[in-house]
Amino acid sequence: MKRLRHNRSHPEDSRQTSRIWNPLNNSQSNLLIISRKCLIDFSASSRGCEASESISNWVKDAERANWTSYIDIKRNYPRAREVGPNKVVFELCKGQFLLLAVLRYGETVKVGFIGTRRELERLHPELHETLVTH
Repeated sequence: MKRLRHNRSHPEDSRQTSRIWNPLNNSQSNLLIISRKCLIDFSASSRGCEASESISNWVKDAERANWTSYIDIKRNYPRAREVGPNKVVFELCKGQFLLLAVLRYGETVKVGFIGTRRELERLHPELHETLVTH
């Protein structure tokens, strides 16, 4: 598995970087991803290193996607769950991490959270029932 790390500007930090994940928008994007800093910071963290490839793949998918409804998301992410109006939880790393996205279908995806199920339930207890039933 390739490790993707946050681009570090200090020369001494470059030795820690095996491959740099470029979070800039793809020129052929259909959806604009907001709150990329959340993804970059998580990828750069010690526990997020193992999720970096999954995060990078999700970003690429989201940028190329033309999600106009939850049904469009389910085609490529069958384990994604709608947890509220325009809110979807995606599983990354075979369910080890969850990504909560707030969507304006056809326009933007805002990353609201990335972390474990326990962390998500602590921040959003109202999602407990939705997450347990899946």
